[in-house]
Amino acid sequence: MLVIQDIESLQHEITFINSVYRVSGKTRLVFSPKVFNKLYVESFSEKQLETDDSETLRTAWKTLSDLLDPYRVESSDIRKIAREKRAVMVVEEAKKWTEKSPPVSPLSDIYTQIYVSLADQMMYAYEDGELIISTPITSGRQSFETIR
Repeated sequence: MLVIQDIESLQHEITFINSVYRVSGKTRLVFSPKVFNKLYVESFSEKQLETDDSETLRTAWKTLSDLLDPYRVESSDIRKIAREKRAVMVVEEAKKWTEKSPPVSPLSDIYTQIYVSLADQMMYAYEDGELIISTPITSGRQSFETIR
């Protein structure tokens, strides 16, 4: 049974795969988020969701999902290589967090992200959900506040 969450998960996957390809070096395939987003919108617009029967939506979901398969495989390979390369950094960063757990990645569907916590005065860099590095920051002061 196809549910809205399955349909929305494709949109998140397109975003995630795009973020992997955007930061990778050489890749065998070229990922075009514009093409995949256009297909997604055409297949799952509000009008389509209201008027199409479940079999039509299931077919559209399967078609788009199948088109993503080669990119899933390659992005998985890219992520594996990146994990191996940054393993030492992750171990070193984990040593800083003996008294409390490190903050988790705020967005699960973005491959590389930088998060700045004004409350903690810290900057965190994540790759594939792993904390790579954290460092203290200094943000604005009264009358010169940091723009959020």
